[in-house]
Amino acid sequence: MYSFVKDGITQSLFSAYMTCPKKFDMMTKGWAFPSSAPLELGIQGHKCLEKKKINIKFEGLTTSKETQELIRAALNAIIPAYLLLYKDNFGHTPEHVFNIPFAGTRLRGKIDDIVCKKNGDWLLETKFKSRIDESSIEERLSLDWQCNFYAIAFLYEFGHYPEGVIYDVVRYPSLKGNPKELYENTKKDIEARPEFWFKRWEMEFDAQNLALFTGELIQKIEEAMGRKIWYKNQCACASGYSGCPFINYCTTGSTAGLIKKELFSELL
Repeated sequence: MYSFVKDGITQSLFSAYMTCPKKFDMMTKGWAFPSSAPLELGIQGHKCLEKKKINIKFEGLTTSKETQELIRAALNAIIPAYLLLYKDNFGHTPEHVFNIPFAGTRLRGKIDDIVCKKNGDWLLETKFKSRIDESSIEERLSLDWQCNFYAIAFLYEFGHYPEGVIYDVVRYPSLKGNPKELYENTKKDIEARPEFWFKRWEMEFDAQNLALFTGELIQKIEEAMGRKIWYKNQCACASGYSGCPFINYCTTGSTAGLIKKELFSELL
């Protein structure tokens, strides 16, 4: 049985709580949904960046073999170009895993990298996106939930705030068509306009804003730990172009289409 005290929270798990308490309840009971193509590409892309080489290993049939070949083709074009472009800008602590006592629970997660610059330590967070809305990223970066969550974890682990975050975005192509053509077309386009495929923003953290975030996070945790009813938030049943993956359970009580998954298995 899940325990706040023993098991703790990740930013993604607690994000689910803030979205819908019932979604959080389902996830802490071990229910998950099959990996999508974008999610699987992101997982494999992070593995490659951690090892600084092509390192694509699918765990079973997480997606169809056809989709896996398209992911493999896209990353074989993207990763070498990324590593070449940023060869002098890597940190020294890739995939840093943390598990830190905080407010009666534990903050858990994995920071993509910690970059040591002249003015101090910076978090590096990499995202793989099919579309990049630059104005939206710039407007909301100071409020980014994951970046702030990781900054607080960093403070409690190392005794000081990180100086800021390097928000690293990697574009990936539509995963359609023939893998060979996808690889060739993507590679050619990256060579012609790398600035379209790779973008970075740097944001310095503000200590006052992080202190405010900390106080609000403690309030949210206390609220969650004291909750007795894990109600459905019907306002979150539809988001963007797709519905919540647990929608079938909430409407029919059926777990068809869901899978069992060990909580925080991505941190092992």
